Amino acid sequence: MPGKDAAMPQLTPHPMLVELLEVAAGRDGESAARAHVDAGCVTCARKLKELATVAVGVLEEDAIERELQAPAAAGEPNRGAVYHHAAEGRRRAQEVVAALPGGLPHALALLARERRQPWYGFLLVGVAQGAARLVPSNPARCLQLARALESESERLVSSQPPPARAAAEALLLSCQALHCLGRTPEAREAVHRARAVLRGDFTAGDFEAALCDFFEANCASFERDYENGERLLKTSASVFARFGQEHWVGRALSAYATLLAQKGRNRAALPLFDEAIEKLDPERDTHVVTTALVNKASTLAHLELFDEARTSYARALALARREGLAYSIHVIRNGLAEIDFRRGHLARAFDSFRELAREAREGGFSDDYLFAQLYVAECLARLGREPEMRAAVEELRRERLPFDASPAFEELFTCLDRGDLDARLIAHVREYLDAAGEPGELTAFPYRSIRLVAS
Repeated sequence: MPGKDAAMPQLTPHPMLVELLEVAAGRDGESAARAHVDAGCVTCARKLKELATVAVGVLEEDAIERELQAPAAAGEPNRGAVYHHAAEGRRRAQEVVAALPGGLPHALALLARERRQPWYGFLLVGVAQGAARLVPSNPARCLQLARALESESERLVSSQPPPARAAAEALLLSCQALHCLGRTPEAREAVHRARAVLRGDFTAGDFEAALCDFFEANCASFERDYENGERLLKTSASVFARFGQEHWVGRALSAYATLLAQKGRNRAALPLFDEAIEKLDPERDTHVVTTALVNKASTLAHLELFDEARTSYARALALARREGLAYSIHVIRNGLAEIDFRRGHLARAFDSFRELAREAREGGFSDDYLFAQLYVAECLARLGREPEMRAAVEELRRERLPFDASPAFEELFTCLDRGDLDARLIAHVREYLDAAGEPGELTAFPYRSIRLVAS
């Protein structure tokens, strides 16, 4: 139409990348490039977002250069030497972390070899940060490493970095490992100790405090302290965003989405999971992306969106297998078995849960074994295989279980002995224990006999 082209706005030429980089770095707020983006150019707005991470690096390099060129105060260490020591410490930390899968003694031997070097403090910090990615695959080993790093931090005499910084990083690694091992109260205590250590370090800033907030929030959410967990996550996400740390923002968003799902706000959680996954790097943050996909899948399953849940589990499984995240694979397979169970595919669910129960018992994961075995018994009951169902529950009675003091088990085993145990009671016990969450929380979730519920 003749009038249509005349009504279209005249766009200015796209600015060059270097001009957009100046805008991203905050150096050219009133420029034509800024005005071009503000006028609504979608292409340049997307480029500007992509350049934000680069801009952070540019600003950091500028700050380093200014710091190195500025005259040192009396008694202050040589800044060029400190910069070199930091780089050397990071490089050697990568070697120690790479040695961890081969065994802790070898990694600690590499550490001990560097003990007298001027970069030792930076090495300790780098190892603690790098080992965090290995926590999901071997939390027990990472906990041992964290405690060794904390002990080594006491040997530091150099003020670069302050010994408190190395100790705090070791404590945060302890927190992550303890949380992964299900020892959440101890994990939260480790964060409190890290925060106390950092308070005595006058060089610690907002970012270090935000890390403490983030890790404590994970513990708080797991302990159902949702109010504090939500507050801490919002605070940490705000600080991470201010520092331009997109992957940390992604981690905070994923944790917040998980918290909402735990509170039953499943639909509100889903877009946050998607936003978190978009901000995370599957190569650098593999275990975080895997966890986000697993939690998203669980949320979808609670909404009975089973096909979408299986798709999310499939993406998580591909990442977990690539990185050898054995426990994550176990969790994913458990989630897929639950979907089969809820869809009524009982024979397939039975086969899956029987194998999962065996693996959990051999691996020492008593909680996982308990729930898988209850599913085994329930599947057998619903399939009409009563003698095998009774044998499965009898096997539970022979095991030492984390909830064995619960009256739920008393009713389960009493009905087993009386001969009136059925799928309905097994499901009632399983759902109660799942709602209770932790053995220590049973007093907050008093058990109601199925007879009382039925009446």
